[in-house]
Amino acid sequence: MRDACVACDAWPPELLSDPFIDGMCGLARACEEAEVSDAGLAAAATDASPGLSSVARAVLTFRSLSAPPAGLPAEAAVAESSPIDIDDFAAAIGVEAGRLHGALGVRTGAGSKHQSPKRQYSNKPWIWPVREEQRPIVVPAMTFSASRLNTFAKCPRRFFFEYLCDAVEDPGSVHTTYGKVFHEALEALHREIRVPSQVAANAIFERLESELDAAFGRARTQFASELEYAVCRVKARAVGEHYVRWLSREAAARPMEVRDIEVLGRFSSGGHSFVGYIDRIDHPLDGGPVTIYDYKTGRIASDPNKYLHSVRSGEEGQLALYWAMRRAQRDAVARMALISIRDPREPVWLLALDVVESEPTSRRETGETNERDVNGVIRILCTPADLEASIAALIARCDALTGGRVEHFGAGEDPPCSFCAYGRACRERPLEPERIFAR
Repeated sequence: MRDACVACDAWPPELLSDPFIDGMCGLARACEEAEVSDAGLAAAATDASPGLSSVARAVLTFRSLSAPPAGLPAEAAVAESSPIDIDDFAAAIGVEAGRLHGALGVRTGAGSKHQSPKRQYSNKPWIWPVREEQRPIVVPAMTFSASRLNTFAKCPRRFFFEYLCDAVEDPGSVHTTYGKVFHEALEALHREIRVPSQVAANAIFERLESELDAAFGRARTQFASELEYAVCRVKARAVGEHYVRWLSREAAARPMEVRDIEVLGRFSSGGHSFVGYIDRIDHPLDGGPVTIYDYKTGRIASDPNKYLHSVRSGEEGQLALYWAMRRAQRDAVARMALISIRDPREPVWLLALDVVESEPTSRRETGETNERDVNGVIRILCTPADLEASIAALIARCDALTGGRVEHFGAGEDPPCSFCAYGRACRERPLEPERIFAR
């Protein structure tokens, strides 16, 4: 409990003896047992008495176990000349004094009003508890998703915090909210416009613009400020224009039907279950294998060969899982693609894995698989063997997690600390590089 006494940081060091800390811990426990509300403590914190005000603030801090405030004012410091009046404290927080007396073990009657911590508690020194023996952590049975496994690949420690501890609620970020809104708009657009080649590009954009306005309107309160809301709307409109231009070119070259939207996919292998939502599945109008699309608000990889390596190793297992899910539904899959909805100025707008049955001769000879056009589209040739290797790597990772073979959940090589809700609590967070604000 000593770590919890963050409000004591502003008090005189000579007061912070072990009996004082123990006394504050006892008072906090007594308030819990007496069912003192946060509102009562907050009212006591505004009291003119330095003793009452300081103690109420400390108990609130004990209760919240949150980060310390900027600091208590010097005049709120507790001193031996200003003892705590238990009866007055009870009255200030709206509880019967006898309830606090009973919880604290204080005698009622004469002398009960000004009980100092040193007279109430022993001088026995406070000792840190013995450290628990280390033991492997076994991940409970769960249905694995690509996002969970990708989180573990990028930063095992974040996986530990988020899926094993569930220590804090992740409020998300502006990028999360923007992505959710844009996903909703595209889903609504393609529920109405199934065959883009039969609709004029300007009509498609007008419909998308209308769906974006509606989606942003529903999510307006989820943005931190009006400025953030307005900036995201302007960016979404620019991305929408870019998306419609690409969609119209693609539909004219290869007419297709948007067959499925937000499809829940499931797949089981190696004793593990996997789940994922596929944003969009297109089917050629003249028949043939389907194309899987996933919308991304994050940056898409610009090096196709490194990306293919990350697919084979299971570091990027999302598209491989989608391929396996559709294969389990007897769909032949010709292409899987990531579409960026991040920013129209991104150097890579679309990254596609074209599935071929055998390894291309060019890859065997040169190792190059990529083809990039002027519109920021990258195409990568991959084989079923590449995707099966990715699935095997994901299953091996699940085996290690559920079998207790992960000895330590350490930080990744390049963890996304700036977007992690657990960053401040992470002792293994890498040091930030030096920031230089002048020339």
